[in-house]
Amino acid sequence: MALTLAGCTPTNVLTLTPDEFDLPACNDLSTVLVEDLGTDRADCNLAGASLTFPDGTEVQMDKYGSGGHYADGLSEYLYSWESVGDYGIVAAKHTEDCSTIEIWGTREARKQLNESGGKSWFCN
Repeated sequence: MALTLAGCTPTNVLTLTPDEFDLPACNDLSTVLVEDLGTDRADCNLAGASLTFPDGTEVQMDKYGSGGHYADGLSEYLYSWESVGDYGIVAAKHTEDCSTIEIWGTREARKQLNESGGKSWFCN
């Protein structure tokens, strides 16, 4: 059995096996600054936590640890996040046309997304 995370196109597919979803839940699911995601690899599962971006925008991740997008309609920016199993979380702040992009995340999670062809997974 495997979990597949896919964008809108069949070329951007990341497949993870069940053994890549073994991280224990984090004890403290308070707000996590996206700048703090920049470690080598996650030590606990952040599903259900809130992510805070450098401009103060806060988004709530669902308790199942998938991904999502947020736009408040007042800013030119969109906010996206994706769980990459035991590899961690990747978050992005970007314009709708993806001409301006900032990305945060664990080194391993970013590597997994990049290798799956999803360097701009949030723009698909």
